Amino acid sequence: MNPFTAIGLGLGVAALGVASFATGIVANDRLAAATASIVSQPVAVVSTVGSSGSGFVVEVPTRLWVPKQVKGERTFRPKSKAIVTAMTPSGTGNFGVGITISVTFDDVVEPAMRKALERNAFVTASKPIGPAGWSWPTDRTMVFRPVNFWPAHTDVSFTTRWIQAGLTDYDPGRKFHIGRSLILRISYETNVGTLFLAGKKFREVPVSLGRPGLETWSGYTTVMEKYQVKRMINPQYDYDIQVPYAMRLSWDGIFLHAAPWNEHNLGIAATSHGCINVSYDEGKWWYENSLIGDVVTVTGPSINTPIAFAAGAAWNIPWGTWVEGAAAAP
Repeated sequence: MNPFTAIGLGLGVAALGVASFATGIVANDRLAAATASIVSQPVAVVSTVGSSGSGFVVEVPTRLWVPKQVKGERTFRPKSKAIVTAMTPSGTGNFGVGITISVTFDDVVEPAMRKALERNAFVTASKPIGPAGWSWPTDRTMVFRPVNFWPAHTDVSFTTRWIQAGLTDYDPGRKFHIGRSLILRISYETNVGTLFLAGKKFREVPVSLGRPGLETWSGYTTVMEKYQVKRMINPQYDYDIQVPYAMRLSWDGIFLHAAPWNEHNLGIAATSHGCINVSYDEGKWWYENSLIGDVVTVTGPSINTPIAFAAGAAWNIPWGTWVEGAAAAP
């Protein structure tokens, strides 16, 4: 049995918790009266709790963890506190369906501390999100994501008890909103992307991808930053240019951006240095309408974007591998 099917029963708003990798169910009004016994479990789980005419919508796992299995984790005291150095999302506004919750620390986090951090971190959402949970794609960064993208128009709350538990001196908790769904799917075979807005085909987008030897990363990325004008410099390829309407997709320099100098190749040939070139009008549209966390995915000859290079690369990790990367399961 996958260890993440045996998760403790509880609500994500309880005092002690770990992300649930269990499938959600719809409970009726009687669940409200039973919450006292549920939250008394020693291990709570991430849940989606929302008010509706039919009562609460709550994600619960299928089995209980035996209290003695996690007793030691409740009393864990680190030798030194973990220092938070970065956090996403960076604000509290609207984000795309591919946003992930990530916390990066200044140094390698040892296994016992990872467990304690997970069990004192809680994510709640206003809509059912299906299987979801924390993983450690690197030894310094913990990331929370559902198995699939977030549902559109969802309120998300991330809270911790890290300060109270003596784990950190900083609480990165925040609330944010998932906006409409915007996904661009690009094919290397055609040099054309299909833009889906709210799950429906919106339009086709001619592009020019990275030329042979400089192929654009494949797989999932997300919009990480937006620039009306971005100076791009590369002495190796002898360019220093002010690029209009640039959306960063990776830390190593992959952007979706307007390329008015290359519009004759859009939809025809891959000629860029690795970026996704679009028309001036298309770039302007993305700058004005995209959200941090909007999804861009490329199918083609390159390897999937490595997790160290892009926030959205977390979606390239297969779910089974993601589950194995969590620290808090008994």
